[in-house]
Amino acid sequence: MARKLNVGRAFEHTLRNPFDGFDSSESPSRSFRYERLMQVSIENTFYNASDGACPDFIVTPTPASASLMQSLGLLFRDEGTGFSILYDTRRRGALESYLRRQAEPQRPCTSVPPAQHWTRLSFTLTLDTPYFLNFTDLPIDLAPDTANLYFSNRQAHRETPDGPVLLNPGSLVSVDDPEQEVLSLVPVSFPVRVTDDVEEVRILDLSGEAVLCLPRCAPRGLLQFLGSGVATCVDVDEYLRHHPAAAEEIVDCRERIFVDMTTLPEGRYSVERVRAVGPSESDAVLYTSAAPAPLAFVDLLFSQPTEDGGPAGVYPVRDLCPPEETRIEPVHYRLRFGTRATTWGYYIVPGQQNEIFEQLRIEQLPHAAADPGARRITFSGPCRVRLADGSTAYRFLSDGAVPLQEQSVYDFRLLDADAVLMARLPVASIEQVLPKTEARACLELLESLLPDQGDDAPCLDLVELLCPPSGTAAVHPDAEPLRDLASRRDAPQVFSDIYVHV
Repeated sequence: MARKLNVGRAFEHTLRNPFDGFDSSESPSRSFRYERLMQVSIENTFYNASDGACPDFIVTPTPASASLMQSLGLLFRDEGTGFSILYDTRRRGALESYLRRQAEPQRPCTSVPPAQHWTRLSFTLTLDTPYFLNFTDLPIDLAPDTANLYFSNRQAHRETPDGPVLLNPGSLVSVDDPEQEVLSLVPVSFPVRVTDDVEEVRILDLSGEAVLCLPRCAPRGLLQFLGSGVATCVDVDEYLRHHPAAAEEIVDCRERIFVDMTTLPEGRYSVERVRAVGPSESDAVLYTSAAPAPLAFVDLLFSQPTEDGGPAGVYPVRDLCPPEETRIEPVHYRLRFGTRATTWGYYIVPGQQNEIFEQLRIEQLPHAAADPGARRITFSGPCRVRLADGSTAYRFLSDGAVPLQEQSVYDFRLLDADAVLMARLPVASIEQVLPKTEARACLELLESLLPDQGDDAPCLDLVELLCPPSGTAAVHPDAEPLRDLASRRDAPQVFSDIYVHV
């Protein structure tokens, strides 16, 4: 009896009868043999104690992909730090035949131009930790409910001939990479604003084929017949074909065209505004599950979709045409994120508020696991500042960004003159990562300075670090215009504040 495929937060896959279609005389233990077809390992350089293995995602096949895998006898295996797709080697021929039959448009292997093969499996990657964006080098304000990272093995590549196959376009996932797509999410139904020169809105799938077409204007008689204000381009064409005189009818035109994605599988689409005159305008979007909101969406094509010189990519099924040359070469993809580096600020809070430290300093100690070629971390300060609760502290600030790590390779100690006050200072926590604009960071420092510290050399060093060029003048009362910087929309810097009581 067939069993159902369950797709949920914790993905489970149960098979239909694995012996269907096989010779009943065979031993059941030899009736199916599974091997990897594709594997994706998720890595993050933050996890330096785990060889980069990243356990922060729940991976789920989209409903359409889960159904396709079930019909083809493919298995999904969650591996904790990635996932694999397995195939039954005894059904290899059936898999290859199915992929050839899905050629778009339908053409045999001998056709000219050659057939295109866009069959793929799609997966959502949902975060299983609230701190991922804190310690990963991505925009800290990236909102999964409005935008997702998009990856496809069409961009898969090797940086060196013998190197791993990277699923991300560059060495690491980066929104600054022009090849890295960050797609806006669209719900099941959404409006598209159009101008008078737009004739229709088309929804194009990954292959560039129009899967929906909605006209801006439609004959009023057609809309009355449909009983709604929604008509497709096909509806209009059919109506005009059966009612030639309808071309003279009054038409109703809209400023917003509502797109209904209900009948389409989750995936990457393009919203194209087709103009009567002039070039079309197109926006790439992602249609995927709304809850829980994923951070990333992955498309894995079985084989190279086109032979037109587009992205080469790396695929497990090679040379679908001609059939006698087809082969399967399993691919192990890496999806590699980088760790975030933050500006570390130490606030040394004296146990007795009247206690004065004259020669505080932070010293970096050698660490066995540290990269010998890595730069040494130095700190500016200390500068006496007032905290929000009214107490005073000595503030240090790292002279550059320091990478966050699962197991930090940085050891610092606190000294006053030659006396060791703390043999090992705590390192930055991933739970507290603070994005601040340059202006906000500067103003917060200026407002925390004690009255007698404005011209103190260590405080001026901190002002030079956090304030704009020539900002040292800001410590004086006549520098009020600097406060106008608070309205600027600079890209935020990211800080880690560490409070130490001694």
